[in-house]
Amino acid sequence: MSDLVFDGSVVRGDFELALSETFARGQVTVVLGPNGSGKTTLLQSISGITALTRGRISLGENVFDDVERGYYLPPEDRPVGLVFQDHRLFPHLDAVDNVAFGPRAQGVDRAQARRAAREWLRRFGIESLADHRPAQLSGGQSQRVALARALATTPGVLLLDEPTAALDVRTRSITRTELRSHLDQLDAATVIVTHDPLEAITLADRLLVLEHGRLTQAGPPAEVARRPRTDYVATLVGLNLHAGVLRRVGRSTTLDLSERGSLVVVAPAEIAAGHRVLAAIRPSAIAVHTERPQHGSARNLVEGSIESIETFGDRVRLAVDARPDLLVDVTPAAVAELQLRPGSPIWLSLKATDIEIYPQD
Repeated sequence: MSDLVFDGSVVRGDFELALSETFARGQVTVVLGPNGSGKTTLLQSISGITALTRGRISLGENVFDDVERGYYLPPEDRPVGLVFQDHRLFPHLDAVDNVAFGPRAQGVDRAQARRAAREWLRRFGIESLADHRPAQLSGGQSQRVALARALATTPGVLLLDEPTAALDVRTRSITRTELRSHLDQLDAATVIVTHDPLEAITLADRLLVLEHGRLTQAGPPAEVARRPRTDYVATLVGLNLHAGVLRRVGRSTTLDLSERGSLVVVAPAEIAAGHRVLAAIRPSAIAVHTERPQHGSARNLVEGSIESIETFGDRVRLAVDARPDLLVDVTPAAVAELQLRPGSPIWLSLKATDIEIYPQD
């Protein structure tokens, strides 16, 4: 098995997906992005459902698509396993024959293909469902059969399109854990597309963020979550994100946000004054006051008013109109005690050390 290399573009009307990326063998790469960002187009290009407009796709020496040479390998000849969001099992076949379909298409005789299929069902803990048709299976069971079918052909590339989206909340959580366990044992380049940040963080070794057909951020999930580079990513991971210019005056360092005010920050010494940087702030790191604080170690005091209040599980999120605008997380008890409501004037305090500063470029 080898690494998968995608270096090209796909044009569909006014939309273009352009990407140059290597998907490593034995690694799970999760592609995250909003609807219309190009996630599904990427999977369709790798699988051969959609041909490239420009560039090349290859798996080691095995070329899938090469526009310059006029070469295109049909989907059925590519060593690719594809699991769709709705699983797409053959309704007239039972589970064992669904899984055996791939090996049979590769020329394996029926008896051998069925033996191999039963072994895959056993690995996924559903051998007892071998004679069940898709209509008799639950969502989680169908997902396991679909994954077993994709792996039964020993693919060099495994593609999963929103693998748990069709499942209920409880089943989704269990299936993610099982799926991660199976992927850890797979010697192939695995590419998963999703718009669910929890799924991305749970399953990914490496995370790619697509927006408007372009790669906007890539890296380990923890790094992407800690240092978002676009408003889309910051919103997904629940952080405030502001861009500005770093200023150093004496021993003080500030982030100049232009008309949106400024913040006192602690920045890495290697970032020189005058450079554009990003500032990520956890909503839970911001304290709320109904009057200007007279004491405390926080070096940032921001005056504003509450635009909206929303409940998220055991916390309440305030959207505060200020310079800069900020999202703040507080407890329901704090909302009641401080009598917070939309339109309420408030003060926010924030320590300089609670602001993550990193280069924008």
